[in-house]
Amino acid sequence: MTASLTLSKSLPRGTDIVVVGMATANATPVLVGILPEFDQAYRRHYSRPIADLAEAAGAKSEEETVCALPAAGGLRVVIVGVGDADVTPQRLRRATGAALRWVAGLSDRRAL
Repeated sequence: MTASLTLSKSLPRGTDIVVVGMATANATPVLVGILPEFDQAYRRHYSRPIADLAEAAGAKSEEETVCALPAAGGLRVVIVGVGDADVTPQRLRRATGAALRWVAGLSDRRAL
């Protein structure tokens, strides 16, 4: 499986996985990069927003931690911790690497 990275302000057709960040702001974990249309897809499928599902799945804002949510209509959210909300380019690069390594190994994970 080959993983590719694309930055986008809208959800491109044929998207399988979306990686979003989880940061800590005012001692509270917050998701960074959730597109409204993607959150709506999860609300339709699970009757809960992505933030609630992330909390239930144990997503953490600790740097480079990775948590995947169940797919909603063929789309899956992978959440990667980026630390505090003042994200540096280096932390973002490391978080992206952690998420891509997880995605690259996805074909080895049968029971997600």
